[in-house]
Amino acid sequence: MEVANKWTDYEIIDMANGEKLERWGDVILIRPDPQIIWKERTFPNRWNEAHAEYIRSTTGGGSWKYKKKIPEKWRIRYNVGANGIRPNEHGKSLQFNIKPMGFKHTGLFPEQAVNWDWMMMKIQNAIKTTKGRIWKSAPTRTKGAESICIHRWGICSMSICRSICMSCG
Repeated sequence: MEVANKWTDYEIIDMANGEKLERWGDVILIRPDPQIIWKERTFPNRWNEAHAEYIRSTTGGGSWKYKKKIPEKWRIRYNVGANGIRPNEHGKSLQFNIKPMGFKHTGLFPEQAVNWDWMMMKIQNAIKTTKGRIWKSAPTRTKGAESICIHRWGICSMSICRSICMSCG
């Protein structure tokens, strides 16, 4: 198992008592996590920096308690080159809109970053093995962009289309 530890816009600051203290860009949130069973906080003073905390209800669900003003939603980035994988030709990173949801989530599972890196590596290796032939994107995409099409998933692997994809044009 690999750890998603290459983030710059996301960080687990501390964990204790069934809760995580996380930084999402400039916003710090406290969210419940039943897998955190230890009691002692490593950085007790950092918990006072939280902008919001998700409070579980005794009847199910819960709600956010806001301690400081935060945007309704904000954007964070993950540099797909963080694990030695080169970003796309424009040097762009993946961008995500973050928003505290009514059920403790934020709309993103940052631990999945290792899977994004894996997919980028597979795509880049597929591009290398096409012997220099890279299919142009469908006309609905960015004009002149070069890409390889991912159009279906198998049970354990990804299919990379090496010809013009019927789904994408």
